[in-house]
Order: sequence, then structure tokens, then C-alpha cells
Amino acid sequence: MGKQKIVFGLGNPGKEYAKTYHSVGRIFLDFLKKKIDQGNDWQASKKEGFEFVKTPGMILVKSLGFMNDSGVAAASIVKHSRITAKDLIVVHDDSDISLGSYKFSVDRGSAGHKGVQSIIDCLKTPAFSRIRIGVRPTNQKKQAGDFVLNQISKRDAEILDKVFLKILTRHFEADNKSD
Repeated sequence: MGKQKIVFGLGNPGKEYAKTYHSVGRIFLDFLKKKIDQGNDWQASKKEGFEFVKTPGMILVKSLGFMNDSGVAAASIVKHSRITAKDLIVVHDDSDISLGSYKFSVDRGSAGHKGVQSIIDCLKTPAFSRIRIGVRPTNQKKQAGDFVLNQISKRDAEILDKVFLKILTRHFEADNKSD
């Protein structure tokens, strides 16, 4: 097996943020864990500022800090896991992408996403992979800050589950089968 991938889901901690559009990266990790590994529980590593669970072929990680400080946890993950930024997959919301879509990108700027900018600043490189999950509802005219902290509606949660399944089959299942 090659070097383990680290999948880092962005979002804000706490119940009040658990089901908001801005925490879609954390929500995706819960989905991924449920689909590929049901045995292990999340383990907090408070000293390093994150919680994690080891699954076959990868480690899933959530920051214990807030979105805009995501880089602190990312730097800690890279340091303690002895990986490079290229082995890091960051999953986050993207208000420029329509709900129901996602984009996979590598080595790109933050496009104004403060959590991603924090990671770039702390790692001193944008050379990591990103899964950018669209959260902009159709016909949404508001600025991102006006809706990303809203609770995800039941209808939108169903749409996101379909996107999550698509991401799982395209980007994670093939990796696990080849290990």
C-alpha cells in the first residue's frame, strides 16, 4: 500500500454549526466514514487541534477549531502524519458552485474561501487536492456570507447526499479496492 491519504473536512465545530452549508466538508466525512468504516469512533487529538478516524487506506480528519483557522490543524496533521501537502485532500463548501455539483482541483488559490486561505498560509503552499462541494442553491442571489451559516434544508440535504455518493464512487472506492 502506498502512503495513506489524509482527508480533511472543513467546517465549524459545535451543534449550532453541525448541519450548516459551511460545514459540508465535515458532513461529508461523516458520510464517508459511515460508508467505508463502521467500526471506529472519532478520536480527539486536542493537543494537535483535530479529531480523526483511521479507515482502510486513509485517515479522516476534522479540525477542532473554527473554519477560518483551519490551517493550524492542517499544518499539525501534515507534521504529525509525516506527509506532504500533496497527500492532503481538503473537502469544503464552495458558494460559487451550484448545489448538486462539485469540482476536484489541485494546486489552486483559495478563491476567497477563508478556511482554504488559512491552510495555504500555514502550509505555505496551495499544492494540495480539494473537493469543492457546491452549496449555492439555484437562483440564489445572496452573498455567501448571507446563507452559508444557515441550516441545510431537508431537500438540500438529499441533494448533497447524492453528490457525496458521486464523490465516494469517483474518488474513494477505486482507491480502497486497489489497496
